[in-house]
Amino acid sequence: MERRSHENRPSDDALAEALRRVGGGDFSFKFEDTSGVLARMFNTMVDGLKERDRIRDTFGRYMTRQVSDAILRGDVKLGGERRIATMLIAEVREYDGLAETREPERLVEIVNRYLEASVQCVMANDGTIDKFDHGGRGITVIFGSPVKDEHHAAKAVACGVQLRDRMRGFERAEPAIHMDIGIATGPIIAGNIGATGRMEYTALGPAALRAERLKDEARKTDAGLLVSPPTAEAAGQGFKFRRVSDLAYLVDG
Repeated sequence: MERRSHENRPSDDALAEALRRVGGGDFSFKFEDTSGVLARMFNTMVDGLKERDRIRDTFGRYMTRQVSDAILRGDVKLGGERRIATMLIAEVREYDGLAETREPERLVEIVNRYLEASVQCVMANDGTIDKFDHGGRGITVIFGSPVKDEHHAAKAVACGVQLRDRMRGFERAEPAIHMDIGIATGPIIAGNIGATGRMEYTALGPAALRAERLKDEARKTDAGLLVSPPTAEAAGQGFKFRRVSDLAYLVDG
């Protein structure tokens, strides 16, 4: 029995080659003869590494590598965690008109163009994309969760300013696109929310609700970008804020 187990063991050269390929990121390699314990264990390890990379790639579309790595290490509670964070919600004013007047293919092209610009601003400031809202109408972003970041408010405002500046180019394009942005800091519950078999990482709480209202106010007043008083206070001295009401500050510049 021992002799048979030894015979089914991959040779040292074969094992060294397998480790070299997998170590280089080639997860397509597997031992075809799985009658031996070592070959089966090796193939199981490769499957795990492949799944880890698939998860990292999926997370990487919505958050920075730092955040996705923290999740994979188990440093982040995905079941729900209360914390102070900053929410950014942005929405395109003209979306309804575009959806009604453009062919679906053209609408997808336009939406992808401004969402690509949005994602670049988010990733540059360590934000986590909560969702693309209502078929691409806008974007919801979390700063300071799932990985804690004491500079979440400043990074959210920096993202909002960059996004506003990027959108000015779209305002002069055809079709013209204007984006309204609301940013709010406060308590949230962030984690996996949903039903069994269908969960998504998202955030709920006063900060999310306030960001939504500020976005709507920015649209009504043509302000473009409004932030809550707690956000303006927490963001620090790197920005120039102008108070427009008891509940909103305009970011100049």
